[in-house]
Amino acid sequence: ILIGKLKNHSFQIKIKMGSQLKSLMNYFIEIKRVFINYNIWVSVGFLDIKKRYRRSVLGPFWVTLSTLIISFSLSFIYSKIFKLDFFEYFNYLIVGFSIWSFVSTIITESANVFNENEGYIKNLNISLQNYIFKVVFRNLILFTHNLIIIIPLFFYTSTNYFEGFFFMVFAIILYFLFFINVSYFLGIICVRFKDVVFIIINLIQLIFFVTPILWKKEQFGDKQFIIDYNPFYHLVEIFRGPYYDQINVISYYVVAILILVLFLVNSILHNKFNHKIVYWT
Repeated sequence: ILIGKLKNHSFQIKIKMGSQLKSLMNYFIEIKRVFINYNIWVSVGFLDIKKRYRRSVLGPFWVTLSTLIISFSLSFIYSKIFKLDFFEYFNYLIVGFSIWSFVSTIITESANVFNENEGYIKNLNISLQNYIFKVVFRNLILFTHNLIIIIPLFFYTSTNYFEGFFFMVFAIILYFLFFINVSYFLGIICVRFKDVVFIIINLIQLIFFVTPILWKKEQFGDKQFIIDYNPFYHLVEIFRGPYYDQINVISYYVVAILILVLFLVNSILHNKFNHKIVYWT
């Protein structure tokens, strides 16, 4: 009897493992298929940008100008408060603020990604991942507009151009992989529980002040290790670190682990709830 129970238990474990592996493969195959058929989300992403800045003189470069003005103004104030050199602080802030604008925007938009595309979801028979890819791609394009300021400053201040530039490009690839998974995760949670959208909006405002954007990690003194538990710090650092010739390998590991964990979680959510999203919107 005992042997029979053990065999039955072992059989059930194998079934569960097989089911989870199947969910993982199905999610991966869908991601791969949408990525290969990039013409949909790329075209719609560019179209969204054109619609947003239609009849505007500067167009998406308003993002660049806005970042420049805000960074300059804050640098003038906080360089006095922290007693730092203006250019040094400005150089630090504009990189961190550009990354944070990208991160915060994509998270808040991801929370509403399925709600905002309700009409398309109910009338078009395309993968829901297209809406996720569109949001990520659109914000990446807007983020690259800030590189017009960042890249010249990078070549002016950096001493290791090749390595720094390589890791900055690598960071952008990690951003793409990370936010595809984050967007899908938040999209499902927020389309099912509408109040989570408002929680995220308020949390993002709080996280901005506890992440080294306006201030430096070194200013935290002997409590710097606490900041290492902030995943948003690592998201910023994978791009900002190479900019200063300071490559923090741990940050890349943290982001890579987060991508893997989110991918596994999303494969389960995709298997259980993907077909229900059309009813929840």
